[in-house]
Amino acid sequence: MGDVWKQFAGGNTEIFSRLFLTMPGAGEVDFFDLFYGTEMCRRHTDNFLAGFDRLAELAKGYDTDNIILDTLITSDNGYLNVRMGELHPDINFE
Repeated sequence: MGDVWKQFAGGNTEIFSRLFLTMPGAGEVDFFDLFYGTEMCRRHTDNFLAGFDRLAELAKGYDTDNIILDTLITSDNGYLNVRMGELHPDINFE
């Protein structure tokens, strides 16, 4: 785990999202429980979703060709955002 933090500190800001998306045994992982199983997990997940949504809205406002937005939503953070949103117990993301 120390190596992961070193990568994050070195500028690899998507390392944690990538780990969630590619974790060994991902077919066996209960992602609903991982993201929403406890109040703390849910708070972190909701904060991630809200922060990503704010960033996407800012990108839309400055990026008339959607180059920044397309890059954002096809990043590892973007894919994790979609996975979290698909599983959200209360909000239907489209």
